[in-house]
Amino acid sequence: MIFKSTSIKKLGKDRYKLQGNLTVHGVTRSVSIDLWYRGMATNPMNKITSAGFQLTGNLKRSDFAIGSKFPPPIIADDVDIKS
Repeated sequence: MIFKSTSIKKLGKDRYKLQGNLTVHGVTRSVSIDLWYRGMATNPMNKITSAGFQLTGNLKRSDFAIGSKFPPPIIADDVDIKS
């Protein structure tokens, strides 16, 4: 799985829309993901500061030719992403 961003648009305070190309199993599709900036934190052990983000979105597994042998009652075509 490879994601390459193509643009980011600010929607409001700490909220963004991330656009990019997602490749899964050799199939590439344009996707749109909601991005929420959650803040900064510094690890007290090594003093490295990191930014926190939450990603949410939705994909169709059929768009990436995944699980075509399984009917929707067994595995849903819509896949929710929350990270």
